[in-house]
Amino acid sequence: MGNTYFQFKQFIIHQDKTAMKVSTDSCILGAWTASQINPSAKKILDIGSGTGLLMLMIAQQSSAFIYGIEKDIDAFAQGTQNITESKWAERLFNDAGDAREFISPDQFDFIICNPPFHDNQLKGPMQEKNLAHHSTALTLEELISTIKTLLIYSGKFAVLIPCYRMAELLFVAASQHYYPEKKLLIHSSSSHPPFRTIILFSNDISATSEEEKLFIRDDNGNYTDEFKQLLGDYYLHL
Repeated sequence: MGNTYFQFKQFIIHQDKTAMKVSTDSCILGAWTASQINPSAKKILDIGSGTGLLMLMIAQQSSAFIYGIEKDIDAFAQGTQNITESKWAERLFNDAGDAREFISPDQFDFIICNPPFHDNQLKGPMQEKNLAHHSTALTLEELISTIKTLLIYSGKFAVLIPCYRMAELLFVAASQHYYPEKKLLIHSSSSHPPFRTIILFSNDISATSEEEKLFIRDDNGNYTDEFKQLLGDYYLHL
């Protein structure tokens, strides 16, 4: 039996009680997004905080107060455990509930989300994993509407999405007057097409949409230099 936790250089993610485990693409989301957040950001929100992975990755690089909202009660409990046991516990806050009903006295400077993103796809027998993977619980329209309510006017947000839904996300975001500033296309290797995209949004319609590519492994199956540079501050053996 494998470990029920994932050890990073500066924190640990217990994940024995959650359907969704630490994944390579979520780690890329956390590391890349942490590098995009303005150092002056004071309040950051993770919609669907799960195990607390993204909150902790950002906390390692930012001095902001970081909040999470998680609907699944088991994931909430585990995420709360992970952030409470971290060295940044005094500025990390996790709430149980539906992001669509989340009320905050203040708006946020930055929002990050790894949403349930498989729409109209074959679902499996595990209800918890279905909710984490599939958009029956939170549609893209609901996500962007929620972000618009919680984000300051000059704020930015980042979303991880499968490439086949990128055009849909861009359309929904534009309908709420958010536009892509940067895109990171994630490839398993140089011989594979991208399978995930991280998009950084703002309300600046004139922003140039920069596009980057990240190849996780080279032709020999080893991590690329770009991947090691991105995750080097986090992964234990990089």
